Amino acid sequence: LRIPDDISITGFDGNEAPVGLPALATAAVPNEHIGEGAVAQLISRLLYPRSPRRKILVATALVEGTTVAAPSRERGAA
Repeated sequence: LRIPDDISITGFDGNEAPVGLPALATAAVPNEHIGEGAVAQLISRLLYPRSPRRKILVATALVEGTTVAAPSRERGAA
C-alpha cells in the first residue's frame, strides 16, 4: 500500500518522525498536563476511593503531515 495514495495514517502523540520517514499527521497532546492530571486523579482516588469516576477531555492540536490524502470524491458522493 502507498501512503497517502491508498491509505491515510495518523498518530496521536505529536512526536516528530524519525529521519528519512514521512512526517506523520498527528494530534499533539500536552503530555506534561496529562501526567499532572493523572497524578492528581490517582491521589484523589487513594484519598476518596468511592468517589465517582471522571472523564477528562484533553485539548489537542493538529500537526499536519504528509500521510493523509484529501477525501476521495467517490467516498463523498451519495
